[in-house]
Amino acid sequence: MDEKELINRIRALKKIQPDEAWVISCRAQITRRVESAGEATNWKSRIAEVFSFNQPLFQPAVISLVAFVILAGIGGLAIFNAQGSLPGENAFLLKVFAEKAQWQYTALVADETAQVKLGAEMTDRRAQELAQIMDSSSAPQDDQVKQAVDQIQLQVASAKENVSKLKEQIGAQNGNPRKIAEAAMAVRDSNAKVKEIMAQAQSSLSENLSEDKALASKISDISDITSETNDRVTEIIDSVELMKGDVGVGEQTATTSEKAGVPEIETTTPELLP
Repeated sequence: MDEKELINRIRALKKIQPDEAWVISCRAQITRRVESAGEATNWKSRIAEVFSFNQPLFQPAVISLVAFVILAGIGGLAIFNAQGSLPGENAFLLKVFAEKAQWQYTALVADETAQVKLGAEMTDRRAQELAQIMDSSSAPQDDQVKQAVDQIQLQVASAKENVSKLKEQIGAQNGNPRKIAEAAMAVRDSNAKVKEIMAQAQSSLSENLSEDKALASKISDISDITSETNDRVTEIIDSVELMKGDVGVGEQTATTSEKAGVPEIETTTPELLP
C-alpha cells in the first residue's frame, strides 16, 4: 500500500457512522436515565453524559487505538517514514494521526501527568518543525509557514488546558505532587522553546507574511497563551512547595497509597513503535 492510499483510508474513517442498534440502545438508555432521575433539573446533564461517550467501549481513546492498530498493521513503514515530515507535506497527516493515537493510548495505560508530558513533547516537535521550515536551504513556502504556525497554536492551546487540569488536581489534593510539578515544568520548557523559535521565525518572515494580519494575530495569540500557561505552571509549583514545606520539588512526598502501606505504581509514557 502506498502513502497516498493510506492517507485516503485515514480520511475515510471520518465517514464511519454509528451502528443503528447502538443508536437505539443509546436512546433507550437516555429514556431510562431521565425517568430514573429524581430531579427534573438534572435531565440535561444526564443526556449530555450519555452523548459524551463516557462508556469505556465507546471512548474516543478506544476508537483511536483500534484505528491505529489497523493502520500500523497495513502501513507501519509509511507511518514510521512520516515522522520526519513537515506541515504542508502529504505525509504530515500520517504523523499527526500517529501522535493522536499515541496520545489516546497514553490516556488508557498511564496517569494524566504522562499524557501532559507527551503533549509537551508534541509542542516541542511542532516548534522544531517550524524551525526546520525556516532554516531550509530554499526559501520557505508561505503556506507551509502558516500551517506550521496553526499547528503550534493548536498545541499550546491544548497545553494550557492540560495545565489547568493539573492545577485542579493540586487544588483537590488529588494525585502525586511531584509528578504534577514535573509535568507542569515540562510544559513550561516546551513553551520556552516555542517562544524562542517563534521569535526567530518572525525575524525571517517573507515580505508577504510580514504584512499578513491574520498570521500576526495568531503569533500574538500563541505568545499570550504560553504566558498564561506559564503563570499557571508557576502557581502549581508554588502550591506543591507549600504542600511539601521545605522539601524540594524533586523529592518524593508520601502519597495516600504510601501512607496506607500500598506501594506506588510508577507509570511511563509508552513509546510509539514503527
